[in-house]
Amino acid sequence: RCVSASPSHYCRSRSLVYFFAMIRRFFSSSSVPIALVKTLRERSGAGIIDCKKALEASEGNLEDAIVWLRKRGIDKAAKKEDRVAAEGVVAIALNETNEWNRGVVLEVNSETDFVARNPEFRQYAQLLAQTAAQASLSVVPDGENAEEALLDLPLGGQSSAKILLKELAGKIGENLTVRRASVLSVPKEEGIIAAYSHGIPEFSDLGSIGVLVSLRSSSSAREIVESAGKRIAMHIAAENPRFLNQETVPEEVMKHEMDILMAQLAESGKPPEIAEKIASGRMRKFFQENCLLEQEYVGEDAEDVAAATKTKKPSISHLLLAESKSANAEIILSAFTRLKLGEGVEARTDDFAEEVRKQAGL
Repeated sequence: RCVSASPSHYCRSRSLVYFFAMIRRFFSSSSVPIALVKTLRERSGAGIIDCKKALEASEGNLEDAIVWLRKRGIDKAAKKEDRVAAEGVVAIALNETNEWNRGVVLEVNSETDFVARNPEFRQYAQLLAQTAAQASLSVVPDGENAEEALLDLPLGGQSSAKILLKELAGKIGENLTVRRASVLSVPKEEGIIAAYSHGIPEFSDLGSIGVLVSLRSSSSAREIVESAGKRIAMHIAAENPRFLNQETVPEEVMKHEMDILMAQLAESGKPPEIAEKIASGRMRKFFQENCLLEQEYVGEDAEDVAAATKTKKPSISHLLLAESKSANAEIILSAFTRLKLGEGVEARTDDFAEEVRKQAGL
């Protein structure tokens, strides 16, 4: 603390000298660069001292350090995806032809929230989604990472959506991007594509979260199938499943999770044979939390589904079973996709310097 009667700029200068001396002292015993500690702190949410230990133990390898933190239950960011931040909108569009039902969900980003509310910006996102949904499979094929195909579509009187976006960016004065896009299709006679958008109440096709669901059924009771699809889409928006079912969980993901669980149990002193049984039980919980068909259904009609299927905690599979009975034909959930605005673009506002002061006891 500067108690001198000197001018304020002199006090600030002394504070800066003191602060940088403190930083050097805090990291002087480590070969880990401060910048790498800061990066791990931002990605994991763990404390600076823990990050420093993790990087020292992993010889500076960032990914290994994250695993080191997770094995000790320190990685606070693993289940906190809400910390991501980016501006823009997620748009959805459906289209029905004589042969196909198609759905498109895409994310268009801006630099500021002010531009994200701009009518022209929003109209661009809506028009691009609608145009993509109307495009043929040969022009815009099904699947994720469809953004490049979408940007090549003629749009708004321009030869491509990419050129129109560039013009809009010049007019608005911000960098605008179509970051992600996903397309689902199903033959018209075999099922439907349902959609749900969440986040902007005045629009049914714009929001911060967009979901598409593909349901297959031979039922003529189309309204029942569509209703089920809409409710499942709303559930997906709320619960964010990572996989459709256990069979679609990659082997490397299961092995990675099992390794983490076994390491955590080993840390607690559990014998290997006991640890393996406990880990298997926790893997069942992992599936229930991350696989859509096994997730507990959270819709407003969950009690009705429970009564219809005679179960206390109905899953999405139970919902499909109940609706299949109502439709007099099996309803199969074949695919889904969910985009959340800013997902994977992390912007933290933590005061790294202040945390160094606290954890160094200075």
